Amino acid sequence: VTSMKSLLLLLFIIPVFTANATNYYFSVTGNDANNGTSTSTPWQTLAKFNSVFSSRSPGDSLLFKRGDTFYGSITISRSGSAGSPIIIGAYGTGAQPIITGFTTLTSWSTVSSTVQKSTIALVTHPEMVTVDGKPKGRGRYPNTGYLSYESFVTNTSITDNQLTGTPNWTGAEVVIRASAWSLTRNLITDHTGTTITFTPSKSGDAMTNGYGYFIQNAAATLDTAGEWYYDGTALQMYFGSGGDVPANHVIKVSSIDTLVYINQYDYITFDNLVFEGADFSAMELYNTNHITVQNCAFNYSGRTAIFNKATHYMIINNCTFNNTYHNAVYNMWTPDHELIENCTIKNTGLIPGTGVFGVGVDYDFLGDGIVMQGAYHLITKNIIDSVGHSPIRFAHGIDTISNNFINHYALTRNDAGGIYSVTSDSVGSIIKNNIIMNAIGDTGGMNGETYLITQGLHFDNFSKGITVSGNSVANVHDAGLSIQASHELNITGNTIFNSGYYESYIREIVSFSSDLVRNITFKNNIIVAKKATVGAMQFYTNGTSMPDFGTVDSNYYARPVADSLTMSTIIGVTTTNRTLAGWQSFTGKDANSHKSPKTITDTADIRFEYNATSSPVVVSLP
Repeated sequence: VTSMKSLLLLLFIIPVFTANATNYYFSVTGNDANNGTSTSTPWQTLAKFNSVFSSRSPGDSLLFKRGDTFYGSITISRSGSAGSPIIIGAYGTGAQPIITGFTTLTSWSTVSSTVQKSTIALVTHPEMVTVDGKPKGRGRYPNTGYLSYESFVTNTSITDNQLTGTPNWTGAEVVIRASAWSLTRNLITDHTGTTITFTPSKSGDAMTNGYGYFIQNAAATLDTAGEWYYDGTALQMYFGSGGDVPANHVIKVSSIDTLVYINQYDYITFDNLVFEGADFSAMELYNTNHITVQNCAFNYSGRTAIFNKATHYMIINNCTFNNTYHNAVYNMWTPDHELIENCTIKNTGLIPGTGVFGVGVDYDFLGDGIVMQGAYHLITKNIIDSVGHSPIRFAHGIDTISNNFINHYALTRNDAGGIYSVTSDSVGSIIKNNIIMNAIGDTGGMNGETYLITQGLHFDNFSKGITVSGNSVANVHDAGLSIQASHELNITGNTIFNSGYYESYIREIVSFSSDLVRNITFKNNIIVAKKATVGAMQFYTNGTSMPDFGTVDSNYYARPVADSLTMSTIIGVTTTNRTLAGWQSFTGKDANSHKSPKTITDTADIRFEYNATSSPVVVSLP
């Protein structure tokens, strides 16, 4: 009887609760004195939105008029409930409503024949600036490329023997290429003669004599039209005119740190909105649960589009991310159960000297598309294109990364992987059916070095317990598959094609005593070297003998242009190139593996075809 009463009560309560849900409307032509409950009496501002939000109820919808742009930020101060989230969305017809942090600069005064100053004072340190809809980095010296430092004191100073004391760069920023994978941004505290002293943004970074640097954010850099710098004391923006007039262009500056802020409120859905011009993050979430972001666009974020700290059960579906300086999605401090699906991420971390800045900030993730820390994430069916470093980077959790199309990456930093792991806490993770292509690499500021460290599937130190299957990798500069000081990896049914150094390699570094390469299963993979100078597999150990690193069999190691010396082993300082038969004899592995089934003389006869859609594709063959 009690159960029946509970059931009847539940059936009674749900319709009444749903019927009480209310829609509230916002339009730039509305009035905050209205009641907001109809399209003819909408509210007007985000200030009104924030003032009334705490009194909304689960199931309510707060809707912005399509075609309108709302300046300001949203602070969530009330939770929805399971089955009845509070919805923040759109109404009407036309383009999605825009929540913007941009200020358009419209009034200018002349400073010199080549420099003009905006008369609009800004209260924040602007990171994102667009000129006619295109992101524009700060003025820099030199305008392109890097200067070189001959010596350094780590994280304190650099000395460039060609540098003079004029102009004096004190108060500007120095962007330093400390290593192939490190690009840091630091405040110059003193410039005397050939030496620049700076406040380190990150401690412990190695530096390299002869590597590069450039100066930015100083008036003396403004020698080209469109360049800019910000005077944090006068709160003024300065633009180089170079014979042009800033007033002839649409110049927008980020003037709001965060567009959406949520701290410990749950069950909120964002639908069909555009977020643009955030100085820091378009959306910041802390210790919250069950947030859904769907059919939204995130454009021009000065650091991260979605910054997620200790948030659980989040869905990001069918969203676009474009022109983000640091990361599209950054998950920090053990968020879990996140779904990122059917999203398109483009142009992340492409302008050196942008993104994070300040003492103690983390440059390790600069230019990564999606950064995942925590557990039980599903990253699937996304397109990630044009990324400064690694398109997907995961650590400290059990994740599934599947059916993503990754193209054009490592555009500003090296030592990148299309999918990159560096953790011992990802036991149970699955990486399957992804397409990874075109790791470009960047040697700017590297003292003429040409070796590009760019991998396709990259399992760095301490990775373990990961299943890797059905992935296709093509056109990377280093190795399509890289395993370094990692173990318990199950690698089956992958295709690797046209790498620049070795198609795949396994590196055991004995100094990582607890993370030797062991228990690797490597079966049924197709490894195809397009170039005659590239081998199919290299195994390296700095030990004294070849270890038993796992089960390896039933693979194709194909070099159809020159299918002879297929494998390479490096033991200590001794390098030996081997045929497949020699490799089989030396290791006792790959008994059922094969070389190329066909020999060719023209590499144009090798084709790499792929299908990055969810529908069948017909390929015509000659």
